[in-house]
Amino acid sequence: MAANKEMICPMELRIKNFKLRGVLTLVVSKHRGVTLSFKNDPLESVEVSSSFDSIPSTRRFLQAQIEGQVRFLFFFLSLLLELELIQKKKKKKNSSS
Repeated sequence: MAANKEMICPMELRIKNFKLRGVLTLVVSKHRGVTLSFKNDPLESVEVSSSFDSIPSTRRFLQAQIEGQVRFLFFFLSLLLELELIQKKKKKKNSSS
């Protein structure tokens, strides 16, 4: 059965006990400032609770989705840092040639 109207349900979402553990890289640059990045997946745990916790499948789904998004965020940020470092090395190499 298909719905012909969307159903809007308000949801309260709490993210707590956010624990990180990982290897950090600290880059200090006179022009760019200080940059921190993780060398590994730093997310140890995060607790997600919502107004839908009474539905186990929804609770598990929200937990997995939020953990996945946080892991992706850290991966994406570390990827951006690596790309920036590669770009800087190429610029430096080309300017010295």
